Amino acid sequence: MKRARAVELVEGMLHRLDDDHEWPLHLVRQVWLFGSFARGATEPHDVDVAVQFERDERMREVVIQSLFNGSNPYAPIRRALAGPSRGLQFQFEDSTRQQLEAEGTVMLPLWQRDDTLAQALAKLHAIAVDPDAGRAERHDMIDAFDGLDRYIPRPVRAELIGWQQQGHITISRVTLPDAPDNTDLLTTPERAGFWHGIEQSAKVLPPPPP
Repeated sequence: MKRARAVELVEGMLHRLDDDHEWPLHLVRQVWLFGSFARGATEPHDVDVAVQFERDERMREVVIQSLFNGSNPYAPIRRALAGPSRGLQFQFEDSTRQQLEAEGTVMLPLWQRDDTLAQALAKLHAIAVDPDAGRAERHDMIDAFDGLDRYIPRPVRAELIGWQQQGHITISRVTLPDAPDNTDLLTTPERAGFWHGIEQSAKVLPPPPP
């Protein structure tokens, strides 16, 4: 995306942090920028944002529920920060942020609780544009992970690659076909016949014992 658009996305996030102190935004304590946008790239792929926030009882309940239904526990706070816009990529785990810093990733402090909107915007607009700033080198990568690396933590990638190198597993990428426009199971004669057969079988079942 163009840098001007990326700046607009970050400005929108800062305005939300400044305007709304309800759950879950009131849990946010600090925000950093990193990646190509923070280094001044003119056309960053996206904007990498690290967020530190408190875990209150309601957030802990969301995390527990996500373990059962497979949802993203960070979805509520992500929606609150980004709104309907795409282009902001969030890192919510303190341990992952610290690991990135240990590997040399520079975290640019952008906002912390009690900062004014003017202070945060000044930090954002003070980032110097660097036409030579490109995407950072990605470690522990293979072709199968291309485009998916942000969803697979680096320690997991490293371990999987190690297992593949030792011959324990094989990692390959499978491209699934798009779902058909009409997904009604009863639209094809084969599907309709299948469900009709189940219905007829149910009719001949003996009644349950009294």
